[in-house]
Amino acid sequence: MIEWYIPVVLFCAVVPNEPNVCNGATALDRQELNPVNTPTNCMIVGNAAAAAHISMFEQEHPNKKLQFRLLCKHSTEKS
Repeated sequence: MIEWYIPVVLFCAVVPNEPNVCNGATALDRQELNPVNTPTNCMIVGNAAAAAHISMFEQEHPNKKLQFRLLCKHSTEKS
């Protein structure tokens, strides 16, 4: 059986002067990407997707900032 890792990227707003916790409850957006075959690939693909999304967002909204949290979900885990 082939094991897969699914990159899940959570995006959260950066609020000045407040603790910024980025998790499923505080996320403004969530992207579940295509499965990859190793944890390293999960990190690479997830970080690249997050950087591209944040860059585009901050160009469109120059006064707003996003942060992200990357989760690598194993294919056997429930959603």
